[in-house]
Amino acid sequence: MINLTFLGGCSEIGANSCFLDVFGTKFLIDSGLHPERRDQLAFPQFEYIGEQEIAAMLITHAHSDHIGALPFAIKHFPKARVLMTQPTSDLAELMLNDTAKILKSNIAQEFTAESLEYYKNENIQNLFALFESIKYNDKITFENTFSPNQSANVSFHEAGHILGSAGVLIESNGRNIFHTGDVNFQNTALLKKANFPRHHLDVLIIESTNANSIMPDKKEQTKDFANFINKISNSNGSILIPTFSLGKAQEILRIISSLAKKGSIPNLPIYTHGLTRRINKVYDKYCYSSEMLKKGFEVSDINQEYLDLSDSGNSNYLKSPSIVLANGGMMNERTMSYRIALEWFKRKNFGIAMVGFQKVATPGHSLLNSSKNKNFSYANLNLSRTCEVEKFRFSAHSGIEELIEFAVDTKPKNIFIVHGDEEACDKLAYEISQRLDTSRIFVPKLGKNYEIEL
Repeated sequence: MINLTFLGGCSEIGANSCFLDVFGTKFLIDSGLHPERRDQLAFPQFEYIGEQEIAAMLITHAHSDHIGALPFAIKHFPKARVLMTQPTSDLAELMLNDTAKILKSNIAQEFTAESLEYYKNENIQNLFALFESIKYNDKITFENTFSPNQSANVSFHEAGHILGSAGVLIESNGRNIFHTGDVNFQNTALLKKANFPRHHLDVLIIESTNANSIMPDKKEQTKDFANFINKISNSNGSILIPTFSLGKAQEILRIISSLAKKGSIPNLPIYTHGLTRRINKVYDKYCYSSEMLKKGFEVSDINQEYLDLSDSGNSNYLKSPSIVLANGGMMNERTMSYRIALEWFKRKNFGIAMVGFQKVATPGHSLLNSSKNKNFSYANLNLSRTCEVEKFRFSAHSGIEELIEFAVDTKPKNIFIVHGDEEACDKLAYEISQRLDTSRIFVPKLGKNYEIEL
């Protein structure tokens, strides 16, 4: 029997985490921090599974909504091994240190100091020694102490989402369970597409981020993006690009670099901040890895100016056309993109290029749905803008047809749909059901235990 309990990421992109009991061997896949909440639901709800003897925590990739609560999980399950790819391990050090800073300044009072002790500087550094790296396609065997004949094999497979991202395959007793994590079945400007096993699965856990979205043609998006940069720079303005430091920033830098080399846009100064630059170095470390689309390309070779807010009102990017990549993809309050945009709103010849998903109720979503010279809600402010704002999609997640194709190819007996809003999960469930009438399909509820007889 296989038992599954979802501790976050149910009908939302939240504190992603999944508990699996596979014929007696127990795993936790991911331990994410909710991107918005700072109450008890900021963390996976471990109380639903109690004190389990977990064999290993299996981390799919280093985005905060998948790894940000790892110190919290290690406190709950101190005996569990912690497995991830080596690039994810390197990125985790940067991301968890950044998460710790965020929690210190922006966490609800209901958390005790003891519950957050592993986020202290002196403790978080010690956690990295617990990480075990696993190469793609290698198998690690976990012996079942209760039933010696029920061992489980775990392997990681390239997911194409960000550097080091992986889908997780668990094989036990002749049965297969696969968790896609965040997956991209198309090449990006930097990374090769996912390389997942395509054999029969007994259980598939699949993300649904873009299942309710129409995915635009990437070539057309790149052309429109170049036209926007040219339009703004030709009017002597600068372009602000709110972006996530991990994955999206490196992708956008590569696109800008390629456009400039082709002569499709001018060679403008590009401004990036410290965390983005540190992540660039990790990408460069693996520039010859199997994941990379162009072997040897280093993101740090792209000329970048240091983005500093200490003198933002007199910055060079306000004086001459430039491109500014600012941390904070959804422009949440106190992020760099949120603060810089306040200056952009005053300048009618400036432009803001929105290149990532904008969750409802975030400042980025409000800005994207605003009109020039009309008031809109920008976090706690009521503002208007004179600058241009346009949306572009360079998603690192697969579209619905690619997700359906993978499900059809693997013909799972049981499918669990997670990591998407309610509409996305329901739509993917319906579309798969029209093609696989023998599969049982679940949109799981937070904390509910699902028993699968195999």
